Amino acid sequence: MRKSARSLLSFVAAGLLVAEATTANAQTAAPAHKVAIQVNTNDPATMTLALNNAQNVISYYKQKNEPVDVQVVTYGPGLHMLRDDTSPVKARIATMSLENQNLKFAACANTQTSMAKAESKNVKIVSEAKIVPSGVITLMELQKQGYAYIRP
Repeated sequence: MRKSARSLLSFVAAGLLVAEATTANAQTAAPAHKVAIQVNTNDPATMTLALNNAQNVISYYKQKNEPVDVQVVTYGPGLHMLRDDTSPVKARIATMSLENQNLKFAACANTQTSMAKAESKNVKIVSEAKIVPSGVITLMELQKQGYAYIRP
C-alpha cells in the first residue's frame, strides 16, 4: 500500500511539473497581449505617437509582469519611419529596440521597391526592422493571429 501511495504521489508530482513547464513555455512562446501598430503616413508626429503608444503598452504590461508583443508595421509613405536616410525617429527606434526585445518593426517590401524605382536609388531600411513582403498583408495576418490593431 505504501509503494502505491508513493507511486501515485510521484505520478501526480510529475504531472504538475509537466503542466507547469507547458504553461511557462506557452507564456514565453505566445504572449497573452499582442498589438500591431500601423504607420502609413510620412508625418513625424504620427511616427512619434506610434512609438509613444508602443512604449506605453510595453511599460503597462511590464508593470503587471505580463508578456506583450508589439509590432509596428509601416507601408506607403509611412515607410519613411524605417528608412535609414529619411527617418525622423531613427535614433529612438534604435534605443527602443535595444531596451525592448518584444518590440518589432516591419517594413513593406512593396513600398520599398516602389520608392527605389521612383527615386532611382536603393532604399535602405534601418537594421532594427524586418522587411516583409507587404505591410497591409502583414497587418491582416497579425489580426488573424489575435493582435489588436492600432492606428495612431
